Amino acid sequence: VLLNNLVLARFKISLGKSLKQIVTKHTPRASLGTQESLSKSASNSMSDEDDLSLKRKYDTISDEDRLKLILLIKDFGMSCHKASKVLNIAYNNAKVIYRIYKNEHRIRQTPKQQKRHAKTIRADEMRDR
Repeated sequence: VLLNNLVLARFKISLGKSLKQIVTKHTPRASLGTQESLSKSASNSMSDEDDLSLKRKYDTISDEDRLKLILLIKDFGMSCHKASKVLNIAYNNAKVIYRIYKNEHRIRQTPKQQKRHAKTIRADEMRDR
């Protein structure tokens, strides 16, 4: 909590939440929800609702946690592995977040509409060449 206070006080983040709400929000999370495997006889009688419940559910990492992760790695010199443990973020997710920051200089998540739009623009650019 002290480290979170230092990071947030240093950069004065204003994302519509108070400092106390951001710091006390710290809850442990798992990157994937695990599901039990079903036998072949049970899988034959599954409905569409059962199929939806068996999909893997990924936790979304908030923009505040993304910023904290990048600050811990870049400014405080902490390794990506240690920073992910401090913030209770899966190591693979932390690596991807930091890689996106290095390559695209982007911290926030992009909305799905912008992702689809960016793909179509790239496809159009490839056709023009």
